[in-house]
Amino acid sequence: MLALLKHLGGPGLLVVGILDNSLLPTAGSEDFLTILLAAQRRELWLYYAAMATLGAVVGGYLTYRLGSKGGEQMLDERLPAKRVRKVSRLFERWGFSAVFVPALLPPPAPTVAFILVAGALHYPLKKFLIALTAGRALRYTALAYLASVLGRQAWRLIVGNTFLVFGVAVAVAIAVAFALLFQRRLGRA
Repeated sequence: MLALLKHLGGPGLLVVGILDNSLLPTAGSEDFLTILLAAQRRELWLYYAAMATLGAVVGGYLTYRLGSKGGEQMLDERLPAKRVRKVSRLFERWGFSAVFVPALLPPPAPTVAFILVAGALHYPLKKFLIALTAGRALRYTALAYLASVLGRQAWRLIVGNTFLVFGVAVAVAIAVAFALLFQRRLGRA
């Protein structure tokens, strides 16, 4: 399957992106394929980043729609009431960052869960799409660029330092979330 997707190039990334941001997540396959393709065809790194982002946004939109169709009733049926209240407060307080930060983080961040909840809580679609697109675009652009610069060493570097890469991604996501919160508070004042 990976050989077929690799052969398809950008369209393969589109397919994996849709699957990875749906109820059938592929556990990092889009990251892996983006790195692999950008390392092999360095001049196309931006194209691969764009295709990975587009696939992720299309898949995220479909999952958001599923969540919005089920609504809060779906959350109430599948999650304890305490957890539903906690997640609702998270979206009320953080909004944009509640989608942006998980979209920026590498696996095993539970991005699909946040996408479903955004739909179920009827978080504004436009804000949702902007947050998801921004997070995924930053992530895949960084991965594709690094892969184009480092070549085949990129995959070994990332796999060999998984915890470090995840830690750096979490730190960057937290810093961005705080910057957005700070900007939001300044806007209110």
